[in-house]
Amino acid sequence: MKGLFVNKNDKVVIDLYACLNKEKSNIYISADKEALLKNNGADEETVQKHSITFRRPNYGDNVYIYGESVKMGEEGVEIKGAKLQYEKMIRLLESWTLCDEDGKVMPATRDSVLSLNPDLANLIIEELDKKI
Repeated sequence: MKGLFVNKNDKVVIDLYACLNKEKSNIYISADKEALLKNNGADEETVQKHSITFRRPNYGDNVYIYGESVKMGEEGVEIKGAKLQYEKMIRLLESWTLCDEDGKVMPATRDSVLSLNPDLANLIIEELDKKI
């Protein structure tokens, strides 16, 4: 059960799996390792696990995220979906194990988030939304 207040040490961890297909021409990413192996013909040895850690949002976070992403005007409400996802990710992101081409962990920064593969970024947000 969630408490009345969000503890600043409350974390949400998302585990994702990535691998190349057998022809090594496409990368596949999923939150479900078994489905990744079954549906994409990947070898288990090539599957890499990545963890992304967020802090659990509090009311102040929601005020900020929605304040940056939802605008009310004379013409009605405008919701900027991509901005909403971006603000949520960068506001709550603490760390990850995502690596660059050289195998070095990339810092979990605004610039790194902006350079993510869009499919990966969307999957991260989708999984985060399931957990918060």
